This record gives sequence, C-alpha cells and structure tokens, in this order.
Amino acid sequence: MALEFDMPAAAARKGAKQAPVPLMQRKFSFGKRKVAAKDRMFFTEQLALLLETGTSLHPALQSIRSQMDDSPMAEVIEEIADGVVGGGSLSEQLAKHPEVFSPTYVNLVGASEQGGFLHEVLEQLQKMDDQNAELRASLISAFSYPAFLVCFSIFTLVFILLVVFPKFADMFANIGDRLPASTKVLMATSDFMIAHWLELLIATGAGVITLVWWLGTASGKAWLARSKLATPFLGRVWRRVYLVVSFRVLGLSLKNGVSLVDAVRTSQEVIDNAYIRNYFIGLSETIENGGRLNDGIDRADWLPDLAKQMVATAEQSGSLPMVLLRVSDYYHKELERLLQRFSKMVEPIMLVVMGALVGLLVSSLLLPIFKLSQAVG
Repeated sequence: MALEFDMPAAAARKGAKQAPVPLMQRKFSFGKRKVAAKDRMFFTEQLALLLETGTSLHPALQSIRSQMDDSPMAEVIEEIADGVVGGGSLSEQLAKHPEVFSPTYVNLVGASEQGGFLHEVLEQLQKMDDQNAELRASLISAFSYPAFLVCFSIFTLVFILLVVFPKFADMFANIGDRLPASTKVLMATSDFMIAHWLELLIATGAGVITLVWWLGTASGKAWLARSKLATPFLGRVWRRVYLVVSFRVLGLSLKNGVSLVDAVRTSQEVIDNAYIRNYFIGLSETIENGGRLNDGIDRADWLPDLAKQMVATAEQSGSLPMVLLRVSDYYHKELERLLQRFSKMVEPIMLVVMGALVGLLVSSLLLPIFKLSQAVG
C-alpha cells in the first residue's frame, strides 16, 4: 500500500494486538507466487464498488474471486470468503494474511465495520494505494538513471583496463620514460588487475557479502538509517518520503475512528528506516503515558518546523486528521519538485563525470601514440 506497505501486520483490528506466531507454527509457502500490489489494489477497488452498489459482503468476495482465477490472490480471497461465512469479521480474515494486507489496511477496515462505512474506507485505501504507487514510481525514476550511469561507467573503466590497455603494453614499453603520468598509473592498474583478478574478484564478493550482512544487523541498520537522513540533498528527499507516508497513514487512521495510539503504532509499520521507526515507538509510549501528539512531534528532528506548527495548531483546534492529510499532500507535491530537481541536477553532473573519465582514458592512450609517431618521424 505504501512504499513498504506489504510488511507483516502487527494488529488485527482496532485496539487489538496480534500475538506473534511461533516459528514452528508459521506457514511457509516455498514455490508459491507472491500476491502483487496491483492484485490487492484491484481487490480493494472492486470490493468498494460492489459494496457501494448494495451487494452483500460474501457475494461480493465470490464475484471478485471469479475474476482472479489466474492470480495467487484468488486463494486468499477464497479463504477470506470462507471465514466470513463462518461468522468472522472481514478485518479478522484480512489479518490472517499479513503478507497481503498491512496493519493500516486491517485497522481501517476494522474501524469501518464498527462504523458501517466500509466501502468509503476501501475507496480511501484505494486512493492511498494510488498515491503511494505514484510516489514509488517517482523515486524509482529519479534514482534509476544515475544508478545506470554509475554502473555503466564502472563497467567501461574495467573493460578498458582489462582489454584495451594490455594491447598497447608492448608498444608503450619503448617510450616508458616519456609516458604521461596518467598512462603510467592506468597501465600499472591494468597490470595489477590482470595479475590478481581472482584475488580481486574474491575480495569484492566477500566485501559485498560482508556489507550486506552488516547492514542486516542492528548497528548496520542504525548506521544506514542515519546516513539516509544526513546525506546532503538526498537526506531531505528521504525525510519528505517518511513524512508523506507516515502522516498519510496517521491522518487516514484518525479520520476513520482508529485510536491515536493504534494509529501511531500503525504508522511505524510503514517506515523502513530504523531511526524513524524508533521515533514512532517512542511517540506511542508518550501518548500511552498521557502525553499529547504534539509533545512527541515537537521532538522530531527529521520533521520541518512548518509541519510541527501545523500539527500543534490542529491538535488544539480538533482538526488533526484533516490537517495531517493536508500536510501529507503538501509535502508530497514538494517531494515531486525535489525529485524533478534532483533528476535535472544529477544528469549533467553524471555526464560531465563520464566525459572526464572517457577523456582521461582516451588521452592516456592517444598521447603516447602521438609521441611514438613523432619518434618514428
């Protein structure tokens, strides 16, 4: 639903906590196809439409099930429908599939069942799905091109050092004392890589594996979380991403009757940054101990002052859900502008860097050739 809304659920419905399932009792589904986000979005959209037109819940589920025979979502819907027929609520059945439905989804459906406005909440969930899919696409678009250029530059450099430079080694040996400094350095690097390619390959693989392992530890996650927020410009982008996603979930939950404590707990589930998640854990504890939302928001060093002021004003005036959603929409637009600026800024920078790299490589090859031509002449 959000950038990481497919995370395991932590609560079944409003005010309810789901006990962790022991490892030996968990269901592992090796070889099963994973339910795609678009399948969940289709389910939400169709269920909202059918309920709005007066169709009862079980026939609506069966109708959607018949349209998704080729999707792994069909089995999930079948189990949900059987559970509903057996007397369970929709939110209880959704909570049995945490790999498909997030805590936000389950909590909002549970609150809407009690209030009798299920189809309205499903429409809001569908809208939030669309907004987060748009945000995810913007992030991928902004970062994919620079990543491609970096990988291409590294591949080009390695190819030239391993394939092109060795072919000129004998030719350049005759004028070794007159070679440019850049040519000498690149030739030495090429010789070293060719002589120790196996060791370099093993060291690189071991380094990557070690880095991935370390980033999975508590200290690695903490370092990565801090780094994402502290990096110039990119830190601002990530702070806006976390603000948009968490405030959107928080505002939508409060708007539909979820308690403040449960809404804050749900918000932490949609964030993949350990530092921000720990902040929301502390915020929920503050509220449980009788504090106000603004007391915790004011201590958030990753939130802009404008957002803090708007939350403080909204809490005093009793318009917190509406303001949280508006703040999320406002910073969503600002985030899109930041990503556009990032794309426009990084493209010429990367082209200049690649041009300089290519120029260095070409000049390191051509200058010695010109000197050889002069010597022959």
